[in-house]
Order: sequence, then C-alpha cells, then structure tokens
Amino acid sequence: MEAGTGNGSLTLYLARSLYPTGHLHSIDINRDASVKARKNVTRFSRGIYSDCISFSIGQCSKVLDSMDITLSMYDGVALDMPEPWNELPSIVPRVKIDRYIVCYLPNMTQVLELIKQIKYHKIALATEQILEIQWRPWDVRATVIRDKMDDESFSVKQLTLNDEIPDQALGHICRPSHEPTGHTAFLIQLKKIVHT
Repeated sequence: MEAGTGNGSLTLYLARSLYPTGHLHSIDINRDASVKARKNVTRFSRGIYSDCISFSIGQCSKVLDSMDITLSMYDGVALDMPEPWNELPSIVPRVKIDRYIVCYLPNMTQVLELIKQIKYHKIALATEQILEIQWRPWDVRATVIRDKMDDESFSVKQLTLNDEIPDQALGHICRPSHEPTGHTAFLIQLKKIVHT
C-alpha cells in the first residue's frame, strides 16, 4: 500500500517491483493528484502496470476503515505524507507481522514526532533505521582530452559549440556542483512487531 500517490512516480516504481503477480493499493487525499497519477501510469510503457495498481481517493484512514480488513492485509507500506502518525492506527492492523512501513519525511522535527507518537500510543512498530537522503546537483559536461587530439595545433581556447570533436578526444567531467548543501529528507523504516 502507498499513501501519498502524488504524480505516480513512486507508484510506478513500486508497481514495477510487484509486477506481474503483486498488487499495489495507492491512496491520495487529493483527487487531482490521483487522477493525474492514474493518467501517468496508463501512459507509461503502454500501461503495462495499470492492472496491478488500484487507486483510492480520500484520507488514508477513512479509505482503509471502509474496507474489509481480511481483504486488505499488506506486505509493505510506503507513506509520503506530512503527519503519518495520524494514519498509523488504521494502517498498522493491516500490515503483516515482520513487514515494513517506510515513511518519507522532509525534516527531523517530523521524524522525532513520529517516533514520539509511536511510543506514546504504544503502536506495535519497531524503528529499524532512519536514513538521511541528500540530493546534490551534479555538473556533467563534455570536455576535450588534449593529448588525444590528432591535431597538435588545436587549442581548447579555440573550441566553440559548433566545433566537431573527434570521438577519441571526447571525455566528460562529472562532479558535484559547488553548492554547499542540497535538499535533504529522511526515510524511516518501521517494522510491524507483535505487541506485548
């Protein structure tokens, strides 16, 4: 199950990992986002994953509470929402023992609140790991490897956009951009446990 469908990027990634025998239930509170995601899934690779995804619109807990619990036990859950702790009481009973819930949260304040709420409400989850995910922009561009140029008179300073560079002299520079920081977020892996 996925809650927070968005544009369907993660939906497609999850569906690909489940294809062809698994099924993904994707829930989003925003009707427009869900409709757009459905279109994106249908258009992607001629809709190959369309049959293994069902979409629901509404608050996650309300959607789940309206379903028969015996028909909706999940092997895993991905939550991309600002306050996942509000939905956990409806989600956790539907997750199989020893299976995972992964939350994507943009800041550490949310991570701390999630951990606090799990403990306070005695939710049957153990924190497996918390990973910081950092996006750093990279500079990838073509360059000339001077010692591989056939023409010794060639100067890099003479190079213009219209110049043809022999294949043997073409190289690439790949390095992080010189920005001091990038956007970060956190993935919190929670494991369903037997409540004691």
